[in-house]
Amino acid sequence: MTIPANRKASNIERSVKEFLYTQFVVPESMEDNINDGDSEFSSAGLDKWVDVVWLSNGAGKKGVALVQFDVYTRSKGKKAGGDRYGIECARLAQAIYEAMHVDTIQIYNYAVPASPTILTARKIMVLNSDGKFREPQSPGIQVIAGFEDGIARRTLTYRLLLPEDLAGLSYYD
Repeated sequence: MTIPANRKASNIERSVKEFLYTQFVVPESMEDNINDGDSEFSSAGLDKWVDVVWLSNGAGKKGVALVQFDVYTRSKGKKAGGDRYGIECARLAQAIYEAMHVDTIQIYNYAVPASPTILTARKIMVLNSDGKFREPQSPGIQVIAGFEDGIARRTLTYRLLLPEDLAGLSYYD
């Protein structure tokens, strides 16, 4: 039995990454430093970066996928004097929030990576556990208090699922 393309974890993850790369407004200071690696939006030498962490990947398997965006800025950065008060960290977290403020994300089939095809009528829903579309899990944009080793951090966690996954979920999933 083969898994349908819209339920494959690799297609779901890559579709979310592709969506974010096209929707996320990259701050000017990061424009020339985008890293197309699997786990982050910037290179290690930057003063601002976003790590994308998949906490669970149950979307397409009658479950949910949890994806966390960890936004970091250096308080004493090399570029533009750093982010002493965490303002740039807040702006970058807000940019992620605005990019993810959608009801659904289109799913692509990456069977041929060079030319992915759109899976028509197949979408990933952005729906938190409170039943609100377009919103991250509570408490929203979480601020990690203070600076740890001179680095500010904000975290957003999103719950993603396919419409067909709803039948398999309990109220508490």
